[in-house]
Amino acid sequence: MTAAPDNDDVVMDRLVREAQREFPGWRFTRTSTGWSANLGPACHAAASLAELRANLRTASPDTPAWSRWRSDTGRYWATRHRPFSRAAEREGACRTVEADTEAALHRLIREQEQRAMLADRESARP
Repeated sequence: MTAAPDNDDVVMDRLVREAQREFPGWRFTRTSTGWSANLGPACHAAASLAELRANLRTASPDTPAWSRWRSDTGRYWATRHRPFSRAAEREGACRTVEADTEAALHRLIREQEQRAMLADRESARP
């Protein structure tokens, strides 16, 4: 005889299905520190499924080359999937950044991309 599913499991299954409907294509996984969501190279993580969904709602669609997560200490982090060019790195473009807020994190990502773009333009000049 099989045991009936625990009510908490039923509720969590429903919440995961809701998240999958809200974010088609994303894969939601429970981790040892909370939850993660993956879509191709993009990865987000948070302590709870509710926080993860809130983060995905505010994630910047203009920076898909970066994965973002929130550490267990509450800091926001992002890392670029591919390295910057050597010229961009020489000019200080950082592949991994951290911030106190998600808005500050998005600003840092944009700054790194801008720095890289300018460095690459300069290095391409004859």
